[in-house]
Amino acid sequence: SRILSILHLRMKYPTDFQFDYEDEDEAEEEMYRTHLRKLYQRIVRFRPQLVLQFIGSCLSSLSQPLSATSPTEIEVALRLVFHFGEGRRPAPGAKTALRDGPFREIVIALHRSDIASHSHREVLLLYYDLAVRYSLLLKEMPEL
Repeated sequence: SRILSILHLRMKYPTDFQFDYEDEDEAEEEMYRTHLRKLYQRIVRFRPQLVLQFIGSCLSSLSQPLSATSPTEIEVALRLVFHFGEGRRPAPGAKTALRDGPFREIVIALHRSDIASHSHREVLLLYYDLAVRYSLLLKEMPEL
């Protein structure tokens, strides 16, 4: 759990990050995030239940409503959910992840929240990417 806490802190974008991938410093920041994501996927592969508990605790510690939460805080939490499926086996990991009751509940809770009203473009893009990745759930539960 300690390594997950450190990863969580390191995965947060700096508050002055502008999401300008043409900028050399920000491109380096993205490369760093790629390495962190690969480490996270390995942890998910070996300890998925521990990671699920960690994701749940990260999301529950966010201020409400989610639409007003700091972009850096909500973005890192969404990223943990988004990449969870990449670490699950057998492939495709998204389907495997959705068979896990606690993970399904996390995704359902995000869809039922007001996250789609967040004002930050990158938060919205990540939420929409998450919705597409786990779209099987939306097919099963169209009311979301």
